[in-house]
Parts: sequence; structure tokens; C-alpha cells
Amino acid sequence: MIRIGLLLWSLLAAGFVWAGQLEVFSLGDLHEYEADPLCRHTLRDQLAVLAAVSPEHRLLLLAGDTLTHLYSTGKKALTNIPSGLTDPRTGKCYTYSDADLKVVRDYDMQYLALLGTVHPDVAVLGNHDSDRGVPWFAELCRRNGIRLVADDCSEALPWVMVDKVDSDGRHRKIGIVGLRGVVHIYPKKVDRPLPNPAVLIRAAREARAHGAEAVILLSHQPDADDTCLRNDPAVTAVFDLIVGAHSHNIFPASGQTAVTVFPPGGRPRQLVVLKAGAHGGNLGRATLDFGPDHCLRRVTVWNR
Repeated sequence: MIRIGLLLWSLLAAGFVWAGQLEVFSLGDLHEYEADPLCRHTLRDQLAVLAAVSPEHRLLLLAGDTLTHLYSTGKKALTNIPSGLTDPRTGKCYTYSDADLKVVRDYDMQYLALLGTVHPDVAVLGNHDSDRGVPWFAELCRRNGIRLVADDCSEALPWVMVDKVDSDGRHRKIGIVGLRGVVHIYPKKVDRPLPNPAVLIRAAREARAHGAEAVILLSHQPDADDTCLRNDPAVTAVFDLIVGAHSHNIFPASGQTAVTVFPPGGRPRQLVVLKAGAHGGNLGRATLDFGPDHCLRRVTVWNR
């Protein structure tokens, strides 16, 4: 009897090893890249790590903001604010002249082309990604083969399916649902309220109905909103991981890991949240472990 039990256990363990893993990466909140010379070097270090992994074997998510204020070109940021309006705290003016707009859009093209060299899979619309207009950012994503997701944006889809190959050569379908970034109105900062989770849940269910073996919420929201979602039973019933940005915080802290275990036939009470800070200083990572039944069994997240 003991020998039979040991045999069954070894077969079960072998089955879990056989099932395969898929690596997910996030670069965090990238904006103001141009304004910080150190960021240029740290980001390129992260891109070198990503370039060493075949795009078909890993999932790279841009959690916004991908574009930047470009404060180094002058006191300006948004294009849709009347001329002369400034932030009283900083003195920065949030307008562009036509000449300035050409400069920053030329930079946008170079920057997205740089990110495109490591083949990002999906980007969510962050608040600063719309600084030069949402259609502009959507067009840059299209040119560089990056799919754009957002819950309420005509230029993006609410969810997309990504096909990847795990560590054992098995194809995995991963659904990515987009939660659009907050909206800023200067000189006062007004955050867009968290949308009805039912919108996100419906998108996740559609992804699963189309064969998604795991569903990730790509969010550009404040930490409190992501925490609210990770503990919502309706959200944990259909999502497996939250990858976020916006706050510039790091979850989990460097050197620490966070794990969600998915029991057979059940769902976890809480999801892990992965946030990789800002300016390319960290590379957020998540490992998706699949069981022999092709179901997700564990998600482990950490920051490099």
C-alpha cells in the first residue's frame, strides 16, 4: 500500500512538472523617461533582459504610462488645456505649440520603436498615454505590433487573447482585460472613479468563453482601487492576476514574493497584484504554473 501511495505521489508530482510554466513581465510606469537620464540606462538594462527571452515564450505587458510628459523640453504636458493655464504648485504649463508638439511626437515614435524591439504584447491606456491624444497613442501601438486594451475607449478593445508557448512547449491562451487609467484635469488633479467591476467581469468571462486558460487584469489605477478589486469575490472568480501601475509603487517589495494558489475546483479569496514601480527601475515578473489538467494552479510574483 505504501509503495502504491509513493508511486501515485511520484506520478502526480511528475504531472505538475510536466504541466509547464509561463513567464509574465511588466515594466511598470515608464513616463518621464526623457526627463531622467538615469532612467534611460535602467530601462535599457531591462530591455536587454527581455530581449534574451523568446517573445513566444513570455508575455510582456505595458501597464502605462508608456508615454511621457517630456518636461525636459519645457514646461508643458497636456494638449487640451487652454494656453496660459499653469499648475500653481510647479509653474509648469500644460500646453504645446505646434513646433513643440512635433518635437514630442517625433520622440514618441522613437520611444515606441525602442520598446517595440522587445515585442510587447499588450498595453493598457494610462492617463499620460492620452497627453497627445488617444488616437496618436493607439496608432503608435498599432505600428509597433502592440495591442491596446481599455474598458471604455473607442480606439481599444476591452480584452484581447494572447497565444503563448509554455516551458514544456504547450500552447496557452491568456486573456488580457484592460482597465483604463485615471483622467487628470489640471491645475486640479481629478481621478477617474473606478468603473463598475461588472464591465471588467463581463470581459473576463468573454475571454474564458473563447478558451482563455488564465485571465489577467491590466490596470492603470491607484493602489486602493487595485486592492479593492483583488479582494472582490466577483473579481477573484474570473481573474487570476492583476498587473498594474500609476502609483509608482512596487508590489511586492524588492526581494519579496507573493503567491496565489488555485485549489482544484475552487477559486482563491484574494489575487496577487504586480506593480513594477516607475522609470524602468524594476522589472516585474509573474510565473504562471499550470497543472496537468491545463488549469492554472499557482501564480507567483516578484520584482527583479
